[in-house]
Parts: sequence; structure tokens; C-alpha cells
Amino acid sequence: MACQSQADHYVAVQSVDELQEALAYARGHRLAVHILGGGSNLVFADKVAGLVIHLHLLGKEVLGSQEADHCLVKVAAGEDWHRFVRWTLQQGLRGLENLSLIPGTVGAAPIQNIGAYGVEVESCIHRVEAFHQADGTQHSFAKSDCVFGYRDSIFKRQGNPWIITAVIFQFFQHTPLTPEYAELNKRWLSLGAPDDPLVISELVCQIRQEKLPDPKDVPNSGSFFKNPLVSNADYRRLKQLYPKLVAYPAGQQWKLAAGWLIQETGWKGNMHNGVGMYEKQALVLVNPGKKSGSEVLKYAQLVKASVKEKFGVLLEQEPVVIR
Repeated sequence: MACQSQADHYVAVQSVDELQEALAYARGHRLAVHILGGGSNLVFADKVAGLVIHLHLLGKEVLGSQEADHCLVKVAAGEDWHRFVRWTLQQGLRGLENLSLIPGTVGAAPIQNIGAYGVEVESCIHRVEAFHQADGTQHSFAKSDCVFGYRDSIFKRQGNPWIITAVIFQFFQHTPLTPEYAELNKRWLSLGAPDDPLVISELVCQIRQEKLPDPKDVPNSGSFFKNPLVSNADYRRLKQLYPKLVAYPAGQQWKLAAGWLIQETGWKGNMHNGVGMYEKQALVLVNPGKKSGSEVLKYAQLVKASVKEKFGVLLEQEPVVIR
């Protein structure tokens, strides 16, 4: 999210060797290190202490034959996410079509296990390659090592020492489409329900463009809050009080639509001092005034307090704060 912020030190790196040099410089000068990809899921403090390392690692490599029943593709962390998704579809690879048009880079995708329209990126991840900040060792994490959860992974935990340098994806020839999301399903069925991931991608792009602002035009970090998970008992209590409550089953719990909660507390389209919740989607916090990170976080706290007071539900923000 575009904010008024200033870093003490900044460097862009285009190779693992340059990354090693930047980290050595930080260690030699006792600087805190902050890793930057596309910046779409970050909120910067007014002043960032230490060294910001901007990853520009690029490259894609198909590992093995695409004629087999599955295919592995290794992608450098700095590759643009949406361009990579479109490239996979052009290669006839299925699985990531529901994640089209999500801003950011490939290296950021596993960190918060990005998800949209019923699909999470972990479904296609085979391994994650990462570089240890302190000792310079490189490690390859199997999918199970990544401890993926809802908008979470081992790489998002506080104090995580690993910098993702590449992701290896696994694609299967006969992966079924996932068009269950209501609006997506409606549009897909209207086209005759074609078994074509490119069609799903195009429909996802249409929906996102209709409901979400382009970060290039209106600074934002997409969904600012996670959809909260509540127990069956809490869901029943809320459903009785608010019959129009929007929620989805999630195993032994229920996932509440954070956008609905925010809208019902009157924040949708509300702007204050250049910051507010988007008029077309209450879950998206926008910063058209390009205000500071502190102003963004101050506004977010007001929204959280309002939802907590009315529904007794605590919202958790998705973007990471860089100080």
C-alpha cells in the first residue's frame, strides 16, 4: 500500500549473490533487514529503520517434461504473480486460475498463503527455496514444512529468519476447476460450464476489476482484514441476532465474511483524512490521499473496534507492518 514513508537504507538485488552482499552489509552495520517484493501486502511506518532489500530475482524454469501427468516449475521470487499465473495457463498448466490478478510477487505468495475464490496457493506448491538471513545457508522447504494455514505460513511468523528466493510449483494435467464461488459459478454456467482454466481466469479478472480498485490507481493492499473464524456456538448466536449474516462452513468452525461485518457497522465508503474503506468492497482499505502508515493503521483500529463492539468479533489485519 502506497504510504508516505522513508527508509534509512534501501537496495534492489537481482541475484542471490547480491542478496548475500546486502545481508553482509546489514550484519556489518548492525542494521535490521526488511524484505520487499511488490509491497502490496505491506504497511510501512512513517520511518523504517535499517535496510530495505527489494528482491528483483527473475526467471522461470520447467523441471522435467510437460508431457507427464504432472509438471514442476521453478520460479524466482521477484516474478510478478499475475504474469506468472497467465504464463502457466498459456502453457496449459491448471491450478492457479482462481488466483489471477492478485497483486504482488511469486515470493510473497507462500508467505501468507494467498487465496481467492475457493483456492489457496498451497494447493500447487511443491517446495519453497529460502535463504537464511543470519548464517547465509540455503534451504529447500517441502510443502509440509511450510505449515500453511489460512493466510498463514511458517514464513509469516514473527522472527522468521528466512528469505524466499524461489518457489517450485507442481501442476497436474487433470486438476479439476474450482468454480464454486457464487458469482464466479453463475458467470461460468452462463457460458456453458466449459472445462477451460483460461475462462475461469478471465472471469476472476472480471469480478476483481468490478469490485476491487487497481493499486496503481487507488493505493490499497487488497483485503485488509482476514475473514474471522468462529465456533459453531458463536456462529449460531450471531445468526440468531443477525439473520442476514454471511458465513461459510470451515471444518469444525465458521468463516465470517469480514466485508459484511464492516459494511454493517457503516464503514463501507467511509473516508477520513484521505483513508477509508472502498465504496464497492468494504473489506478493502484504500489510501487515495497517500497518507502515512500510521494514519492507515489508526483508521484500521477504528474499524476493528467498531466491529468488536457490535458483533463481539475481533478482526485481524492481513498486511504486515514494516517499522
